[in-house]
Amino acid sequence: MRAMNPVSERITLRRRIIYKVIRTLPQPIKKLLLFGHRHFCPICQSRIRRFWRFVPHFDTWCPVCGSLERQRLVWIFLQQLTDFLSPRPKKLLHIAPEKALEKRFKQCANVQYLSGDLNPYLRGDLSPAMLRMDITDIRQPHNSFDVIICNHVLMGIPNDRRAMQEFYRILKPGGFAVLTEPITTGKTFEDLTVVSPAERERVFGHHEYVRQYGLDITDRLKEAGFSVRTFEERELVQEDDLLRLGVLQCGFEDTASLSQPLFCCEKRADTYT
Repeated sequence: MRAMNPVSERITLRRRIIYKVIRTLPQPIKKLLLFGHRHFCPICQSRIRRFWRFVPHFDTWCPVCGSLERQRLVWIFLQQLTDFLSPRPKKLLHIAPEKALEKRFKQCANVQYLSGDLNPYLRGDLSPAMLRMDITDIRQPHNSFDVIICNHVLMGIPNDRRAMQEFYRILKPGGFAVLTEPITTGKTFEDLTVVSPAERERVFGHHEYVRQYGLDITDRLKEAGFSVRTFEERELVQEDDLLRLGVLQCGFEDTASLSQPLFCCEKRADTYT
């Protein structure tokens, strides 16, 4: 393994310390310290000088609320193209709950909120889930939820088709699931015989992933019963606002190889299960 350059190591350590300190500050203090006119986070309503680097290539982390580009895109979609914020009561299931979205959802007076995760304990930018939940065997009744939110989870689920079927089962007729997954290949590629973290990192790009999705993920969702609409970032946000609102993975070296569309998966209102 190539040794890290001492200067790079010092920069990385410094960045980690700064991030750790920033995370501990109250949000009003962070809004004041990081105030700027160049960028705006639609989740925490913060005007900031810049989005911060989350991994070596992506400048997408909001230093105020901790949201990433996919979470901001979900919030914009819910605001603009759904009745999520209307007064009508809604029951929401949030899978692997991100802190920034969880906080926003809990502020919605019309939303009855529930979160679930196979590992329900606090880690990284995720919140501790309210329930331990295997999404291939969700212990909730049929037709229970109006909305499901699930970001970057299915690519790590060996039986993703079963998880999609479970989402469909627990949604109420007329309900919808909002899913985001990175599209990194022309056609979905998976190999369930790859089990070691090191090999998964090499083959799929992450030690927990079991596949790389192509846009044919929609075929799997339709097989589960969903009516699927796919939204690219530019369909939800005007060109001039893509970087200002931080919904693109700015700084990625080869943006042509990565897409992060949003999939709105609807259960028809006349469905009976």
